[in-house]
Amino acid sequence: LVNLAMEMEREYTLLGATAVDDLLQEDVANTIAKLKVANISVWVLTGDKQETAVSIGHSCKLLDEKQATIFINTKNKGQDVEQMLRAALVERAIPADADPRILAKRRTVANPYAIVIDGSTLFYVLQSEELSRLFVNLSAGAAAVVCCRTAPLQKAVVVGLVRRHLEAITMAIGDGANDVSMLKEANIGVGISGKEGMQAVLASDYSIAKFRYLQRLLLVHGRYSYNRVTRLVLYCFYKNYAYVLANFYFGWFCAASAQTIYENRYVMLYNVVFTSVPLLLVSMTEQDVSPESALKFPQLYRDSQRNALFKHSTFWLHILDAVYQSLVVYFFAMWALNTSNRGRDMDMFMIGTVMFTSVVLMVNIKLLLDCQHWNTWVVTSVAVSIFLYFVFVLLYHAIVPQLNPIFFGFYNDAVTATFWTCVFLSIVVGLLPSFVIRCIMVTLYPSAAQIVRERELLKINGGAGAPSDDIEMTAGPTSPVTPLPHSNSIASVRLEDRKPSMMSVAL
Repeated sequence: LVNLAMEMEREYTLLGATAVDDLLQEDVANTIAKLKVANISVWVLTGDKQETAVSIGHSCKLLDEKQATIFINTKNKGQDVEQMLRAALVERAIPADADPRILAKRRTVANPYAIVIDGSTLFYVLQSEELSRLFVNLSAGAAAVVCCRTAPLQKAVVVGLVRRHLEAITMAIGDGANDVSMLKEANIGVGISGKEGMQAVLASDYSIAKFRYLQRLLLVHGRYSYNRVTRLVLYCFYKNYAYVLANFYFGWFCAASAQTIYENRYVMLYNVVFTSVPLLLVSMTEQDVSPESALKFPQLYRDSQRNALFKHSTFWLHILDAVYQSLVVYFFAMWALNTSNRGRDMDMFMIGTVMFTSVVLMVNIKLLLDCQHWNTWVVTSVAVSIFLYFVFVLLYHAIVPQLNPIFFGFYNDAVTATFWTCVFLSIVVGLLPSFVIRCIMVTLYPSAAQIVRERELLKINGGAGAPSDDIEMTAGPTSPVTPLPHSNSIASVRLEDRKPSMMSVAL
């Protein structure tokens, strides 16, 4: 080709030249910096040559001049690649046979090294299971990994390698047709619509117009989604345990005759009308901090990595709370309503109505107490749900006595002080322990999100103790959340026992 070019390109006059200016999009460096602070490992898989990839890495602040960079670049097969990987592991004091999942959990935000590997070396690594394991162990603790001169198929294989060995939640971001295989291999594919066509967008799970929109996609919407789904699942278990267990206790007092203390229509409408809409609205609108604060403090994203809100202990605490409240509702009603103040024994269905009234009010009030973002829709839905319950009870007990006169006793018992005192005390005694524990935890052992929320409330109220905008939040190996007396304190969050996150970006 060189000889042919020398033969043909002779006696030419240069008129001009054109080129494509391949610039980074705006705010790319700030986006990657925030993702790194959020403890998300960023891997760049690009077809550019090594010098270009490293230059881009420095331009977007993926690579830092102060951190060590390990270059894995060799033209030889097998043995030389293995020697380079083992030497890098020894230099970093990383055991070659360590579990990469543990190494990923120990990775800190301010990690001292990055890795740069070229496509030819990556080819040998991916051909051998032993070399793949060594490469994953070395990469698990890295702050950033840059794979240059990679083919489209290699991008997908690298993502699959991380998913298989690290068991990480992976997100792939690409803008061209050569990124389609990588987008499909990752847990979540994000396509960027641009000048390179729509193939990546069509093959992705989410589509964005610019790279900087990842900030809101991950730090705001991703974090909100985790919080809302967690609240939805935990509350569904809680509210169903709270009303079912009271009926279960009744089985011990009716000789296991399969008789229910609740009227069947109550049970049918409990999850459909009386408690469903408020929970759905909370699950769609809940915000523990504002979007601005979620973007300003990317450290808050680490709660989802540590699965801080959906641990086994959190689940069983909700179940324990439901068991306690069901005990309060059942025994308060059984002991307090044996005889009404009108000298007539309350029947079984009237006691069941008192219990069911206490449960419906209690679970709706608890939802409001646990909700951190009160808005018109949530408050109105709770009020409407409670109103519909009382409307149904009044109409039902006015119609059903035509068929069964036993239900007419509701109008005699519902106007007594005993009826409403029992309902009121059941709600107060049932909700008091969880409310007191919540106050103690928020006051003495606040989480990072609670500190930011307190800062927001102080700024809104304009009090004299309103904090400034330069709150520092750092990661450290101390307790899960260090006790913080006021908003200007430093949140120290433990990063152990979290689900590692990895994001691959194609250039």
